[in-house]
Parts: sequence; structure tokens; C-alpha cells
Amino acid sequence: MKEFFDERRLLSRLNAFPFLKRMGMRVLSCREGKSEILCKARPALMNSTGVLQGGVIGVWADLSAATAVRSVLHPLLRMTTIEYKVNLFKPVAEGVALTAHGSVLRLGKTIAVGISELRDTEGKPAAFATITFYISEIAAKKSRKKR
Repeated sequence: MKEFFDERRLLSRLNAFPFLKRMGMRVLSCREGKSEILCKARPALMNSTGVLQGGVIGVWADLSAATAVRSVLHPLLRMTTIEYKVNLFKPVAEGVALTAHGSVLRLGKTIAVGISELRDTEGKPAAFATITFYISEIAAKKSRKKR
């Protein structure tokens, strides 16, 4: 693992984000190109048919892959999602807890690709996603100019 990465610091930052709190998501781990994010389907996240809304799954998958990429990316680099595709395998009922398992598929100089598998407590897949990120050195260049 690269010396600059501090999992405890990143977990603390991520789990304090108001958006994650509102969604009821909790980042359990993120290191060495892998991440795990837990969420329980609750009423505020359900659609009109009573199952977990697909957009919630998309956000969750994106976050798990992004967190995995962040764990191997230099801290001065930034990234943004440029595309994602989610396959929904089964409806998720209220009260069901899922864990998103994110991992890095490819890490290039300007493009990274991650995957996310959302599984129930028995390990059965509920969704699968591929996510593409653009990596930017803009923040690193600005930082160097100030010196």
C-alpha cells in the first residue's frame, strides 16, 4: 500500500458527509483498491412499488467504486464520474441490508474504471455496476504554482 493513504482518516471524512448520513450509508473499509459500504433499505429510499429505488443503488455503486479508486489515488489528484452502468438483478425490499463491494478494475493516468457488486447478507448479488472516472491533475498543478 502506498504510504500517503490513511484509511482511518478517509473513513472518518466519508462517514461524516451529510449526504451519506441522509442516505443511511456507512463506509466500512477502503484500502488497496477495495471498499465496502453498508446500507439498509429504509422507507425514505423506497420507490412507489415498495422496493429500493434504482437511483439509490446507482449512487451507492458509484460511491463504492469511487472509494476503492480513492484508496489508490495520490491525494493531490481529483476524480469525477463520467459514466456508470448498473444492472439490477432483483428488487430489494424494505429492511434488507446490502453491502456494496467496490474495486478498481483499471487505473490509468487520466481514466480509472471501477466495479461494484451489491450483495445481501447471504452474499447473493442484487446489483452490479461499472463506473468510469476522469482523473485530473488540476489541483496538483495549482498546489505547485503556490510554492
